[in-house]
Amino acid sequence: MDRKQVRISLSRLQVIALGLLVGLTSTARAEGPHAEGHHHKPCSNATLNGSYGYYRTGTILPEGGPLVAVGIITYDGIGNTLLTDSVNRNGELEFDQELFGRYQVNPDCSGMLFDEDGEEWARLVVVKGGNDVYVLSEHNPYYVVATKIDKD
Repeated sequence: MDRKQVRISLSRLQVIALGLLVGLTSTARAEGPHAEGHHHKPCSNATLNGSYGYYRTGTILPEGGPLVAVGIITYDGIGNTLLTDSVNRNGELEFDQELFGRYQVNPDCSGMLFDEDGEEWARLVVVKGGNDVYVLSEHNPYYVVATKIDKD
């Protein structure tokens, strides 16, 4: 073989190798953790079962003052919640408030929280197999981070 043929053969070999690499990368991507859809154990109301310590922080509307709170929210595994917290709203303290409500967890681990009247007030995401919950209020710009108190 002369040099020209060797160069052409090497070029073809590089193109074939690049094609194989792209093909393997595409296959790995389609089967890996970042493939379309979520690859985790499906969630349900039963995923949230037990007591969670939490903090929430944000702003109170329409006044615009700060809000911070700590408390415990208990999920019963079938869709009912009891929330007990202590809140500082713009410097005014309220201790041991109790709120009852309902919740719904979807198979993709997203969900909703409802007040006693059945009105949706927040969206949630269940993470770490139900050990943590992140919540975003729909009515006030604040968020909640909750962690399971006792792991079974």
